[in-house]
Amino acid sequence: MSTTLTARPVSSVDIETRIAAVDWASASTHLDGYGWAMLRKLLTADECQTVARLYEDDRRFRSHVVMARHGFGRGEYKYFTYPLPDLVADLRRTIYHRPVQGTRGTYRVNLRHGVSRLRSGHRHTVGVIFHDA
Repeated sequence: MSTTLTARPVSSVDIETRIAAVDWASASTHLDGYGWAMLRKLLTADECQTVARLYEDDRRFRSHVVMARHGFGRGEYKYFTYPLPDLVADLRRTIYHRPVQGTRGTYRVNLRHGVSRLRSGHRHTVGVIFHDA
């Protein structure tokens, strides 16, 4: 089973460049205020659709968590098996190693996650988790 995502590139900009272009301060402020932040243009529409289609293939995942079973509300998530799909691995590697300049020097960023309330329809999110659960 190939781990390569074959989305038609809408943008020729590589993932590292897209991550570097994110206004991380604004995303952090929005996450603090609302519990979620949308990073528009981090992935192309084709890349999003390609990753969302993977969700139905249980062979690609090693764990499936139904949030209601644990008292976490509604929804579910899955952990990919290794090797990760290339796009997910690139996101994880690039964001995880993103240095941030602080008042006491450069440090590795602490990542948080949040998802806004769904008011209608369906949502697919990609959470890039930096630990193995």
